[in-house]
Amino acid sequence: MTLMAATLAALLLGQEAEAVSKGVRHLVENQEQDGSWRTGIGESQEPGMRIAVTALCIHALLGGDTSAATMESVRKGLAFIRENLDALDGPFDANPQFNFNIWGVGLGLVHLHGVSKRWPAAGGPKPDLAKIVDALVKKAEKAQLPCGGWTYLKRTRDGAEVKDGSVSFLTATMIEGLQRWRGEGHKGAEKLLPRAVADLDRLLGTRDGLPYSHEGDYAAGLAGDHGLRTVQARLALLDAGKATPESLEEALVLYFKARGDFEKLRNTYAHTPPSMIAGYYYYFGHLHVARAIRRLGRDPSDRAGWLRRTFLKEQLEDGSWIDVAAGGKSCGTAMALLALDELGTILWRATVEEAVKAGKEESKPVFVWFTDGKKDAADTEKAMRDPQVFELFSRFACVRVAISKDDPHCKREKIAYGCAILVVDPKAEDPFAKPLRKWTGKRGARTMKDDLSKVLKDWK
Repeated sequence: MTLMAATLAALLLGQEAEAVSKGVRHLVENQEQDGSWRTGIGESQEPGMRIAVTALCIHALLGGDTSAATMESVRKGLAFIRENLDALDGPFDANPQFNFNIWGVGLGLVHLHGVSKRWPAAGGPKPDLAKIVDALVKKAEKAQLPCGGWTYLKRTRDGAEVKDGSVSFLTATMIEGLQRWRGEGHKGAEKLLPRAVADLDRLLGTRDGLPYSHEGDYAAGLAGDHGLRTVQARLALLDAGKATPESLEEALVLYFKARGDFEKLRNTYAHTPPSMIAGYYYYFGHLHVARAIRRLGRDPSDRAGWLRRTFLKEQLEDGSWIDVAAGGKSCGTAMALLALDELGTILWRATVEEAVKAGKEESKPVFVWFTDGKKDAADTEKAMRDPQVFELFSRFACVRVAISKDDPHCKREKIAYGCAILVVDPKAEDPFAKPLRKWTGKRGARTMKDDLSKVLKDWK
């Protein structure tokens, strides 16, 4: 890494840290008295919309700051969600065409999982979210359509339009949330997934893009503004084992070809011809673009860096982000913060096997990071974001392994708690039989930089 490149990387990280701090402060200062956050439109009176935005905001806060003020905001937000779960059953008539309560279920499942995973050791005992998650999964089951997906279109709007027909990006959101909790062993979430995944897979099919919704026969045309939502759908299907990394990459390419139109129209409310783009998908979609880039584990054209710089330019003076007034500043800010967090972190491969395969194909050593998420591990992961350390990771195939007694690699390496780093040669018959390096315990940025630099110097 040249001195100029290192200086630019440090400058970007410094600007980003300040932007994140301002964004967190904006969310804390604009929380409602009852603990919720809301959008800028009338639908905010629907509990589902407020639960959705509140779950999104507390997830974003935990990704950006763990100060006493922030943790108090998070606890108030969780209390609001607990106290308003029953209100999700409605009915509510804020909008004659749509019922947004189901979004409280989908986004609640997604972002409460983020809250659980991000809860800091310094924040005190992790909240027990079991009852909330059980309630949300039961509401998802009640609302699941015969086709397997979900809709927020009211049947009184047009009976033919919603005849057993799901909305694609709501179904993708629900799949994302259910999959996260299935990974935690939730049987109710596991039960709903097969039909949901089949519905989205059948709707997307082999098309280049995504229909908005389908009728019972799935005969639906492409939505004009599908570019962002197609990335979300491909990502959900990849995580469900129904897509390939190549199809996700194709969706990203499709989006970046049309990105200029999305950026130009991000402040427009209605679906604007000829692209039919509506601005309120902008930050929602970019959060999934960020997740997709990280999920692929490779980014040779530095799309992540380009988007990070773009997001910093879009931040307003008060620390917020906003696409349209309908979404509001809280919603835009939370999504931008979460996207920045995804874009500014190491591109972890999904599995150890995938990292070894990539290392072999790209002639890179494999960096295996074992973590239990607690203090030493969290401090070490912060050190990985040092500009000079961060740059080194582009020369490794990296994978993150959550420490578990059932994980075969944890068993083999006898890693049961804390954190550890393993560097292996992917070309070896058994890469783990004789690791190139193994370090355990907390590590600082300078030590990590020196260690990784030495590995790369010795790598042949």
